[in-house]
Amino acid sequence: MATFQRKGLPKIPAKIRHSPAFSPSDFLSSSEYRRTLPRKAILIYSDHLYKIIREWSGSSLQDYPYKGRLMENVSSDGNFIILKLPPGSAFTAAVAEEIHALGVEEMIVLGTAGSISRTAPIGSLILCERALRDEGVSYHYIPPSLYSYPSKKLTLSLKEKVSSCLGGIFFGPTWTTDAVYMETRFEIETYSKMGILTVEMEASALFAVGRRRGFHTAAVFAVSDELFGDNWSGIVNDLESMHKLSEIAKIFSVMSLDEQSVGGEI
Repeated sequence: MATFQRKGLPKIPAKIRHSPAFSPSDFLSSSEYRRTLPRKAILIYSDHLYKIIREWSGSSLQDYPYKGRLMENVSSDGNFIILKLPPGSAFTAAVAEEIHALGVEEMIVLGTAGSISRTAPIGSLILCERALRDEGVSYHYIPPSLYSYPSKKLTLSLKEKVSSCLGGIFFGPTWTTDAVYMETRFEIETYSKMGILTVEMEASALFAVGRRRGFHTAAVFAVSDELFGDNWSGIVNDLESMHKLSEIAKIFSVMSLDEQSVGGEI
């Protein structure tokens, strides 16, 4: 008989040891979507950043298997794909599963985040070191823990390359939550004292999927708003930050993990 837990996720903890009833490959076969994708994928949530990267990459638009609700862009050199996603952990995790099943082995999130630390004001760039798991998806992939971690190899490679090319990037933790309108002052103050820099909605889930399925993940955020003051700052559309994220996309698109000396497993 299954053991249930009253608090936390998943409700049946033993599920971590079992296989799912159907796989991304099953879904993709049923949708007759059988293309092989490049090794690299860039996951984006900003319309503006999406347009910038599409312009320099010369990407071609192709329909993804959601009947027009999501579009896939393959760069002109065929080296990577760009996907613009709606915000949130659940959809990000599902798409990550599917594109991995089609051949993607390295995924990077380029997004915006709110700052909960005075050390990271609007316009700051944050390379995510780890993500506090305050969403629901990650607990269905890996055992409970405080943090979810990106690929050590990909993250340290990005840190090395981005720091030498752009400089001025923070390296630190984020808080991932599903409930954007329930980010309380108590949580912000608590997590800020723990050294957490930002809050967003996808990182810990993507990292958990990568750990479970064995592919590389990383995330970089541009700070778009501040929550650490007495009042929320409001969203600031910082074009310079978007262009810096675009430069990071260029770095990621051409770097090779095999060429890096940092070592480390997924």
